[in-house]
Amino acid sequence: RVPAIFEDMQAHYIKPNLITYSTMVKGHCQAGDIQRGFEILEQMQKDAKLKPDEIMYNSILDGCAKQHRTDEALRILDEMRAAGVGPSNYTLSILVKLLGHARRLGQAFRMVEELSTQNGFKPNVQVYTCMVQACVLNRKL
Repeated sequence: RVPAIFEDMQAHYIKPNLITYSTMVKGHCQAGDIQRGFEILEQMQKDAKLKPDEIMYNSILDGCAKQHRTDEALRILDEMRAAGVGPSNYTLSILVKLLGHARRLGQAFRMVEELSTQNGFKPNVQVYTCMVQACVLNRKL
């Protein structure tokens, strides 16, 4: 249905905005179609010349995490940072869960320290909860 709605918008000369694209990316990622999420992101950047925001990057990262696509998620994080979009506590929560499942606990802890320090925020309770869960998952109590 989403592709039909998107095509209908274009047929009526209604330009999708960042929120429209972000909603489509999130929907595809939640449905497990991360590849389509990547395609929409690319199409948005090419056709609409819009830049992804933190919400869109987090949707892609969450999609990668749900499919245990660690290397792709880290590539997206690099792209996010290169674009000048700073990560948030929500971003860190996604990454800690992902790295915990990938058995890369040390990298998860280093990432929390590095990203929070570089971006001037303190990890919140959700990040710490994800860190504890990652420790439990990795039997590092």
